[in-house]
Amino acid sequence: MTITKDNIRRILISKGRLLVKEKGADYLTARKLAEASAYSVGTIYNQFGTMDNFVLEQNKQTLDELVRYMLKTPKGESSYQMLNRYLDAFVAFVLANRNLWFLLYNFHLHAEYVKLPKERPLPQGAAGLHELLKLLLKLTSQESGVVAKLIASDDDLKRFATFKDRNNPILKGWRKELFGNRAIELRNGMQALLQRKQPKRNILWQRTEQNVKIRWPRKLW
Repeated sequence: MTITKDNIRRILISKGRLLVKEKGADYLTARKLAEASAYSVGTIYNQFGTMDNFVLEQNKQTLDELVRYMLKTPKGESSYQMLNRYLDAFVAFVLANRNLWFLLYNFHLHAEYVKLPKERPLPQGAAGLHELLKLLLKLTSQESGVVAKLIASDDDLKRFATFKDRNNPILKGWRKELFGNRAIELRNGMQALLQRKQPKRNILWQRTEQNVKIRWPRKLW
């Protein structure tokens, strides 16, 4: 068999899975993998860059195997029976691959590999409107008996506060009737208040389909 980069990669992944299954996740190190596969530590890092990337490949394969295993579940006579069979299949897979499953849940990327997007702060006036919307949502939830998170998410409120109305769930269907119309009244009322309190030249509204820039008078907030 011709030794190619893909072949080496598959061999390393296979040997790594055997190590985890037999010894546990704590046993999976570059040195132990090199001993089990007969490849050098340098080869391992050339293939995967870091052991974090190697573990991610292992976890991906574990989830792929779980999906294939679940798809083999025989169909039940009812949805309830089918659900029970899926649960039985899931538990059976986890018990048969206990160490691989622990690797899936106990693994955490090092901080330098985790790059979370930085959330931009709302414009000053929009931030004030956002707080009022949260209060209105809480009151609406108490009055209607509907859980607030089902009515609107915090992201929905932030989008509404910055006039990003397109495809906003609170402006559709029962959410609009329950909360959206009241939110519109609140936003329109604040806009009118700002226009009365400040000269028009101090308020800038630029609306487009994709981008909204708002300059709010600072003295009111």
